Amino acid sequence: MLDTHEKRPLYLQLTDALLKQIVDVYQADDKLPTEMELCDEYAVSRTTVRLAMSELERRGNIYRIQGKGSFVAPKRVGELNSLLDFDFASHCDGVDPDTITKHFGGLTSGRSISVMMLQQFGCQSRDEIQRLELIYELEGSFIGADTFFISKSHVPSNQLDFQSFSRIMDDLSKSIQSVRESYRARQLSDSEASNYGVAKLPVLDLAHYAYNSEGKLIAIVCRTVITGRIPYQNYIFKS
Repeated sequence: MLDTHEKRPLYLQLTDALLKQIVDVYQADDKLPTEMELCDEYAVSRTTVRLAMSELERRGNIYRIQGKGSFVAPKRVGELNSLLDFDFASHCDGVDPDTITKHFGGLTSGRSISVMMLQQFGCQSRDEIQRLELIYELEGSFIGADTFFISKSHVPSNQLDFQSFSRIMDDLSKSIQSVRESYRARQLSDSEASNYGVAKLPVLDLAHYAYNSEGKLIAIVCRTVITGRIPYQNYIFKS
């Protein structure tokens, strides 16, 4: 049963409950219960079930076949490394995804790349690394950012939209063999606070280093989250 006294919408509560079932019980391509079965099991309306299923489909956790039902989506490396799909909103527990907006913060060369990382990228110059920033806001206020470091050979031009960027990340995800993670709690620097228009707030940095089968670094994704403003969570999928 869901908690009708909780502030979060019922469909988001149901989304979390179904996601837990997907992670703990189901395997890839398993068929999920019908909408009516879920209505009975969780004592919710069909509208609530449909909203929850649409949310799971949007996140890539399920897929639907008309006339047959809903099924668990195959587990991909892109799901294990959820930062590569740049779907920040799906990690904000209890926050309506429609209230979170994102926009490109800039596309520049990766001059902050270390010499070791440059070697792992297999590049001779830092100018060969493209740095892209996505900024996330909740009701107009900065809550986090994703900074991507990618070989310039994967970026077709300096003019990117979300559709072309999504294709770039999808192509990179197919080559990922392993991902190394690191986490760090810190405070925003003076320049970051000025750039984002906020105070020097405490933040959590989540860095993912993606490697191909040859051990070559192909992408770095650094996510910065102002944890005092949103309840952030990560989903871990069984392989």
